[in-house]
Amino acid sequence: MNELQINENSLEAMLVSELKSLGLSVGAVDAMFQIDFNNPDSWLGKDWLKRLKLRGSLKFTSEALANGFDDYRNGLTTIDFDLCNTVRKEIHFWRCSNQHSGKMRESGGYSKMVSVTLPLPQCEELCGRFLFFFDRSCQQSSSEVRQSINNALNEMSFYQNAAKSSNLLKSPLQDYGMLKPASLSILRGLAQGYSRNELSDLHYMTPRGVDYHLERMKNLLGAKNIHSMLYKSTNLMLI
Repeated sequence: MNELQINENSLEAMLVSELKSLGLSVGAVDAMFQIDFNNPDSWLGKDWLKRLKLRGSLKFTSEALANGFDDYRNGLTTIDFDLCNTVRKEIHFWRCSNQHSGKMRESGGYSKMVSVTLPLPQCEELCGRFLFFFDRSCQQSSSEVRQSINNALNEMSFYQNAAKSSNLLKSPLQDYGMLKPASLSILRGLAQGYSRNELSDLHYMTPRGVDYHLERMKNLLGAKNIHSMLYKSTNLMLI
């Protein structure tokens, strides 16, 4: 194992440990975190559900929770009530009667599942989403849980900034599978100062091929020019 892998593993362990501590501070026994679009539907449209099942850049406090969440999303046939309200509301208490999330709740022994969405500084299209899981021994009422969460908002903001800075979480554009690897590599090379011809040589393609990938990125990001594309790419955690 090289030094880079050791550092990444240490950062990974730290993020999981801090997420666990954050969950405990609000009375939760498990927690999940992801960086997401403010409005996934506007980016993904009818492909939201299909691409949701592709996401791998998620942090969980336990393997059992990770497996339970995988079962939940793989069992979905449509974007359900709770996912919609997770996007729409800063704090959302998931319904116990929901068929698919109910299975996750039962298998994990949870009494409450609460999502929290916070804006991600300097990334106007993105946000941090937490999902906290409370077990059946939890004595807090829903209003008390809400108060505990409000009291911990600063810690949540600090956590999501640390997670973003760690570079262990992919941009949602990449994690939802919306980018070709070559397009992302060329974009990052351009941001590092490589010329069109240098990018052509590095990627074993013609300059016209480089132009194709850059045009594709501009169209995807809604950018009018290279400067705008690089600015939007920074805000979307691509570079």
